[in-house]
Amino acid sequence: MFGENLNPNEGVEEVVTSNEEQVNESTESVNEEVTTSQENEKPVQSAEDNAKYASMRRQAQLEAQTQTQQAIDAEYSRLYGESNGIHTKADYDKAVKEYEREQQIQADAERQGVSEEYIRRLKDVEDTVATTKAEKQEIANQKAELERQIAMIAEHETLSKDETFSDYYNEHQEDIKASAKNFKVDLTTAMLLSIKDNFKAIKEGTTKKAQQETINNIIKNKSTSTGSLGQGAANDNLSVNDMPKEDFNKLLDRVRSGEKVKL
Repeated sequence: MFGENLNPNEGVEEVVTSNEEQVNESTESVNEEVTTSQENEKPVQSAEDNAKYASMRRQAQLEAQTQTQQAIDAEYSRLYGESNGIHTKADYDKAVKEYEREQQIQADAERQGVSEEYIRRLKDVEDTVATTKAEKQEIANQKAELERQIAMIAEHETLSKDETFSDYYNEHQEDIKASAKNFKVDLTTAMLLSIKDNFKAIKEGTTKKAQQETINNIIKNKSTSTGSLGQGAANDNLSVNDMPKEDFNKLLDRVRSGEKVKL
């Protein structure tokens, strides 16, 4: 029986510890080599050198980890290969799971007073159903993600040309797309959330733009129109660029009422 001669710590623990030390030694060796190389070069390293040394470290760690896994697998093969046909850590984990399943089947059969074969077939059905559900859910998730991406592409085309929102969307589209992905919402919702977060700044910018346009129109009217605001009007010595908002609004009310104001 697999379970009777099963001892997961026998020999394997020593191999793991030994190879972990090898990983550390290998990594330290590469770090020492990199440090020495860096000391022999100019104080300021280029981006290419940084990338080269980082690649050396990753390669050394990968090789050491591979060697460790090979040594661990070899030890499992030595311990259980001939007796149980186990030659890797993955084989061992699978065998343990199957052994525990059989132990549970025996216990369930004894408790329920039925045959082990009945419980085994019942569990096979349960496992199949669980696998099928998981596979169906994965397919559903993939389909939903594909549909979301297709909808996002169409929505992007619409928003980028929208008469009202295109300027804002095109300026902030990267942040909007990131928010849509993170919060799992559509682009329009993400854009409206962005507008809400930036509403104060947008409002201030819109107000300043409107004020400037009004000022430009007053100045244009003064310089180009017969009987314009600047002709035959009282000089109030107002500087519209610098005046407080309250005074500016009063000025607008006077202009809208038809009063000629000389600027």
